[in-house]
This record gives sequence, C-alpha cells and structure tokens, in this order.
Amino acid sequence: MIGARLMVAEPPVAYALRPTLVIDASVLASTVFPETWTQEAVAWIRGRRLCAPFLLSFELCNVARQKVRRRAISSDFASRAIRDFEDVGVELFAVPPLEAFTLAHRYDLSGYDASYLWLADHLQAPLATFDAKLGAAAQRHLSGEDPTASG
Repeated sequence: MIGARLMVAEPPVAYALRPTLVIDASVLASTVFPETWTQEAVAWIRGRRLCAPFLLSFELCNVARQKVRRRAISSDFASRAIRDFEDVGVELFAVPPLEAFTLAHRYDLSGYDASYLWLADHLQAPLATFDAKLGAAAQRHLSGEDPTASG
C-alpha cells in the first residue's frame, strides 16, 4: 500500500519485564491462606508472570478443604480465598500426561508434582515450591543433571 505506515503493537514495558515463574500449590496456598512463610512467597512472586498446570486450582481446593477440616480456617474464609485465586492472575497450562509420567518416574515424584516440573522445563522458567522433594528434583532437572548418575 502506498503511504502505508508500519504499526507495531507492544505490551507495556512492565509486562515485558515480568519474568516467568512456575508456582506450585504450596506457593499459591501460602499467598491466599495465612502461613508463617507467606511473606517469603509473596516476595518471590511479586512482579512476575505466574504460570502453573491446570491442576493448580484443584489442588488449591484440596488445601482449602484440609484447612477447613482441621478447623484452621472457616468455610467462608476458604470460599473467599478460592474466589480470590482468580484475581492472582496465574496462567494455567495443559501438561501432556506422558511427559508428566516420564518425569514422575525419573525423579520419583507424584504425577501432580511432575506436571509442575514439566511446565518449568517447557517454559524454561524457574519453579517455586515449598516441597523439598519437588524442589530437589527441579534443581537436578532444570540444571541438566542426570538423576541416574551416582554421586
């Protein structure tokens, strides 16, 4: 087109600078339910693009149910927290089951935990968790360390 002008639409700089972070249910739960480690979790996720497998919302429901059953929180508080989860803005992703199984088998993880690891690897992003076993597997896997190597 004669006289056409190139237009480039870009996201705001703040969006472009938000590094991706995969969070698991332990991290999300600590931001919506009062825990002693809540401030640490909030500090890590602030200003980041948060990502997780679709199962995160169901895991949050399970955490809420356990807390209500133990009488740590009220049912009303749990319901509000689950509603507030939608405001956190976590991008949810499908995880291929065979890929999750492969990682679960390799690192002796649950299929649920392996889905977080797969997503972190797929997005080439760090994984935040309060789960020591998942954290150790993520450190080995994301660093390229062979889990079958002796050491």
